[in-house]
Amino acid sequence: MAVSASAHAKAFSELTKNGGLASPAEDINVREMLQKLTERLQKEYFTPLEREDMLMLASCLVTLCEKTQELFRFAYDSNLCCFSREMTSLSDFLYESIENIRNFIKSLEDFPKRKDFHTFFEKQQVFAENFKTAFSEAYKTVLQQNRPYAVMISLHAVLERLRECMDGCRRFSDFARYTLLKNS
Repeated sequence: MAVSASAHAKAFSELTKNGGLASPAEDINVREMLQKLTERLQKEYFTPLEREDMLMLASCLVTLCEKTQELFRFAYDSNLCCFSREMTSLSDFLYESIENIRNFIKSLEDFPKRKDFHTFFEKQQVFAENFKTAFSEAYKTVLQQNRPYAVMISLHAVLERLRECMDGCRRFSDFARYTLLKNS
């Protein structure tokens, strides 16, 4: 799921840099993946984390994956080719944040032996702060541009979807922090 979210975030980043040209990332059925994980957790116990915590982390990841797929599909289908520099930086922050999540998930294999997860949370905090600043700038830029009304509405919708994706990263990070503290 993290790989799919990362692929969609990267495709969106390329879309903003290449004037609306990018090859679509492959959509996956994340709900089906969550169902398979749930079934596996019910049959076997393969992690020191509690099942409920694993399911909640997976649920946060499913939401994030769906949001990134929706973001890319909307931007791709809208055929926008007028992304600003601020929009490109937002897409880069999102991609880096999701890559950080992907690396964090890989590092969970070493839990509880590994205790240095603080760098993940620090990076996520930096991404969130940088995104918030860039989001304000991008929003101002979109509002100040003299473009057709339909384009303005589409750009606004892309910004809102970007914000939802970054909120999904924050929710995953918050729950991961809670889970690790609880299981340490």
